[in-house]
Amino acid sequence: MKTDFLRYKARHIVFDFDGVIADTETTRFSLLSDILIDLGIDLKGSFSLSDIAGIPTDLFLKRHFSFLGEALIQKIVEKRRSLYLKNLPCYCRIFPGALETIKGLKDRGYCLHLVTANEKHVIKSLISHLELDRLFDTCFAREEVFYEAGKVKNYSLFLELVGVEAGVSAVIEDSATGISSAKKSGMFSIAFNVFNDPYLASLSDVSVRDYNELASLFGLNIKLTIDNQESCI
Repeated sequence: MKTDFLRYKARHIVFDFDGVIADTETTRFSLLSDILIDLGIDLKGSFSLSDIAGIPTDLFLKRHFSFLGEALIQKIVEKRRSLYLKNLPCYCRIFPGALETIKGLKDRGYCLHLVTANEKHVIKSLISHLELDRLFDTCFAREEVFYEAGKVKNYSLFLELVGVEAGVSAVIEDSATGISSAKKSGMFSIAFNVFNDPYLASLSDVSVRDYNELASLFGLNIKLTIDNQESCI
């Protein structure tokens, strides 16, 4: 059984950040919509939140709005990021049950790792804001374990850098590219699938919708906390 692997054979658990630990996608979509409307682009009229989830902002813009040009796209990315980092209490909101689950896994003796598309200086601010600093054994940012111009995670490189075998490792991702990279490296894959995307579920070894389901895979019992964090949307 797949749960037997997670409970008895897995030793290393790798978390993505955006869309897995924190619900940053909702506010990213909202912020980007506000920025683009000033350029005459109605993002919400053509796309939904699930369309952008798990895709770096610059890559999403290049795919769908290439006419904006490289320079303007970079300015949009920087403006969105600046607004985000200036008000983390509003825009970086941890998923209910995430902290309890991560602490529970740490207490069970798992080695925990963070692999994120954020730059190194950005992820340091984010995990500090969410008080996760001491819970992860390693943290790798975009500059360290990404390839293809910083757009795709290279989990084979992660395993090499940490000195860990794929056969004792599981990855929790919310994107198809992240799941595919984990599978390619031979790692067990868990889709954090809040949108219940059938394609994402088909790619992964296991698909969960929230931290209740994720925690239960490891035999942890948690109760989802009520999200009373400040919202800017």
